[in-house]
Amino acid sequence: MKYLSIETHGRKRRICFLTTSYAQNGNLAVLSYEENGEPFADVTVNFYFLEPGCAFIDANNFPEIGNILEQEGIATPMNQYKRSGYCDYPLYEFNMAKLADYSMPGSDYFLI
Repeated sequence: MKYLSIETHGRKRRICFLTTSYAQNGNLAVLSYEENGEPFADVTVNFYFLEPGCAFIDANNFPEIGNILEQEGIATPMNQYKRSGYCDYPLYEFNMAKLADYSMPGSDYFLI
Protein backbone atom coordinates (compact mmCIF):
# COMPACT_ATOMS: atom_id res chain seq x y z
CA MET A 1 0.00 0.00 0.00
CA LYS A 2 1.23 3.47 -0.91
CA TYR A 3 0.57 6.80 0.81
CA LEU A 4 -0.13 10.14 -0.85
CA SER A 5 1.81 13.10 0.50
CA ILE A 6 -0.50 16.09 0.58
CA GLU A 7 -0.59 19.54 2.11
CA THR A 8 -3.91 20.78 3.43
CA HIS A 9 -4.95 23.24 6.10
CA GLY A 10 -1.30 24.40 6.27
CA ARG A 11 -0.06 20.97 7.30
CA LYS A 12 1.70 18.13 5.47
CA ARG A 13 0.02 14.74 5.74
CA ARG A 14 0.35 11.24 4.34
CA ILE A 15 -2.96 9.61 3.53
CA CYS A 16 -4.29 6.36 2.16
CA PHE A 17 -7.80 5.23 1.31
CA LEU A 18 -10.37 2.79 2.60
CA THR A 19 -12.30 1.75 -0.48
CA THR A 20 -15.71 0.23 0.08
CA SER A 21 -19.30 0.67 -1.15
CA TYR A 22 -22.39 2.48 0.05
CA ALA A 23 -25.02 0.12 1.51
CA GLN A 24 -27.87 2.04 -0.15
CA ASN A 25 -26.89 1.33 -3.76
CA GLY A 26 -23.44 -0.26 -3.94
CA ASN A 27 -21.73 2.87 -5.29
CA LEU A 28 -18.02 3.31 -4.77
CA ALA A 29 -17.25 4.85 -1.37
CA VAL A 30 -13.76 6.20 -0.62
CA LEU A 31 -12.60 7.41 2.79
CA SER A 32 -9.16 8.80 3.58
CA TYR A 33 -7.00 7.97 6.59
CA GLU A 34 -3.79 9.46 7.88
CA GLU A 35 -0.68 7.31 8.12
CA ASN A 36 -1.28 6.83 11.86
CA GLY A 37 -4.68 5.26 11.14
CA GLU A 38 -6.76 8.28 12.12
CA PRO A 39 -9.71 9.06 9.83
CA PHE A 40 -9.00 12.18 7.77
CA ALA A 41 -11.91 12.93 5.41
CA ASP A 42 -14.58 11.40 3.22
CA VAL A 43 -13.44 11.51 -0.38
CA THR A 44 -16.79 10.62 -1.96
CA VAL A 45 -20.46 11.41 -1.41
CA ASN A 46 -23.44 9.29 -2.40
CA PHE A 47 -26.44 10.59 -4.33
CA TYR A 48 -27.84 7.98 -6.74
CA PHE A 49 -26.81 4.86 -8.62
CA LEU A 50 -23.66 5.29 -10.73
CA GLU A 51 -21.63 3.11 -13.05
CA PRO A 52 -18.98 1.01 -11.24
CA GLY A 53 -15.79 2.97 -10.63
CA CYS A 54 -17.51 6.37 -10.68
CA ALA A 55 -18.23 8.60 -7.69
CA PHE A 56 -19.06 12.16 -6.73
CA ILE A 57 -16.17 13.85 -4.91
CA ASP A 58 -16.72 15.72 -1.64
CA ALA A 59 -15.38 19.04 -2.91
CA ASN A 60 -17.27 20.80 -0.11
CA ASN A 61 -15.43 19.28 2.87
CA PHE A 62 -12.18 18.30 1.12
CA PRO A 63 -11.78 20.90 -1.66
CA GLU A 64 -8.24 19.83 -2.61
CA ILE A 65 -9.11 16.19 -3.26
CA GLY A 66 -10.09 16.57 -6.93
CA ASN A 67 -6.74 18.08 -7.87
CA ILE A 68 -4.87 15.49 -5.79
CA LEU A 69 -6.68 12.58 -7.47
CA GLU A 70 -6.07 14.05 -10.93
CA GLN A 71 -2.37 14.77 -10.34
CA GLU A 72 -1.76 11.22 -9.11
CA GLY A 73 -3.73 9.63 -11.97
CA ILE A 74 -6.19 8.08 -9.52
CA ALA A 75 -9.31 9.68 -10.99
CA THR A 76 -10.46 11.79 -13.93
CA PRO A 77 -13.24 14.40 -13.88
CA MET A 78 -16.25 13.61 -16.06
CA ASN A 79 -17.48 17.23 -16.35
CA GLN A 80 -20.77 16.40 -14.62
CA TYR A 81 -21.96 17.83 -11.32
CA LYS A 82 -24.64 17.17 -8.73
CA ARG A 83 -25.94 20.20 -6.87
CA SER A 84 -26.90 19.71 -3.26
CA GLY A 85 -27.66 22.75 -1.13
CA TYR A 86 -25.13 25.41 -2.11
CA CYS A 87 -22.48 22.94 -3.31
CA ASP A 88 -21.70 21.36 -6.65
CA TYR A 89 -20.14 17.92 -6.35
CA PRO A 90 -18.07 16.81 -9.38
CA LEU A 91 -18.36 13.31 -10.81
CA TYR A 92 -15.07 11.42 -11.29
CA GLU A 93 -14.15 8.14 -12.93
CA PHE A 94 -11.57 6.26 -10.88
CA ASN A 95 -8.63 4.30 -12.22
CA MET A 96 -9.40 1.30 -10.04
CA ALA A 97 -5.92 -0.24 -10.34
CA LYS A 98 -4.30 3.02 -9.24
CA LEU A 99 -6.87 3.49 -6.43
CA ALA A 100 -6.07 -0.04 -5.20
CA ASP A 101 -2.38 0.93 -4.90
CA TYR A 102 -3.32 3.57 -2.30
CA SER A 103 -6.07 1.58 -0.57
CA MET A 104 -5.79 -0.16 2.77
CA PRO A 105 -5.54 -3.96 2.76
CA GLY A 106 -8.98 -5.51 2.97
CA SER A 107 -10.75 -2.64 1.23
CA ASP A 108 -13.87 -4.58 0.34
CA TYR A 109 -14.77 -2.81 -2.91
CA PHE A 110 -12.02 -4.83 -4.57
CA LEU A 111 -13.38 -8.08 -3.15
CA ILE A 112 -16.82 -7.76 -4.77
